[in-house]
Amino acid sequence: MTKRITERTRMILALRRQNPQLTGADIGRLVGVSRERVRQVLQEEQLVTRKSYKCTQCGKYFVEGYNYELCSSECRRAKYYSPIKCVTCGTMFWRLKSVVRIRERRPEYTSKLQFCSMSCSSRRPGRGKV
Repeated sequence: MTKRITERTRMILALRRQNPQLTGADIGRLVGVSRERVRQVLQEEQLVTRKSYKCTQCGKYFVEGYNYELCSSECRRAKYYSPIKCVTCGTMFWRLKSVVRIRERRPEYTSKLQFCSMSCSSRRPGRGKV
């Protein structure tokens, strides 16, 4: 049996695909149907029926998440953290970008920024027992 798609249904699907951030009510107003009808059509086509958000880091659309700005922990890490290499052991670790900026402006803290742990900090050159 062939499924008959009406012009309104095509418009609803096209609007959802082109503008995933639009709500069902917004699509309904543009097409001239109720938001419940929009929800039914989207559900039949297995498209997202809830409002989606665009990730500010990677540009992907998502429905749920930690907040309405970033879609995943990877995007959160890329936005808020900087990768740093420990000068003692060579391990890569992450520091908050705000901490990195503050410590770069204050040279007395720069040496503390370069170590992944207190044990690496205590093993730095010139720090041995006298």
